[in-house]
Amino acid sequence: CRLLLASVSPLASRSTKERLSRRFAGPLFKYFPLILSPWFIFGSKLSYEDVRAARRQQLPDTVSARDVGECLLAMHGEQEGNAAGGNMLG
Repeated sequence: CRLLLASVSPLASRSTKERLSRRFAGPLFKYFPLILSPWFIFGSKLSYEDVRAARRQQLPDTVSARDVGECLLAMHGEQEGNAAGGNMLG
């Protein structure tokens, strides 16, 4: 998986990781590498508010229900422009 390799590579740019993550998670792309492995927190761009909301088992204020829905569509491979498919949820 290109995203996994980009997440562990010190040479991969943040824009490359973002592009690959958007393919699978849509607007919640910045959280997707963390789903693969918590170690990828070092390569993601999370704010203090994001981490605090996770600790409280809540969504950050910047994430809407629409974002979650678009993420689920993207993970099913039904996102606009995702001709390659990529059904992550089965």
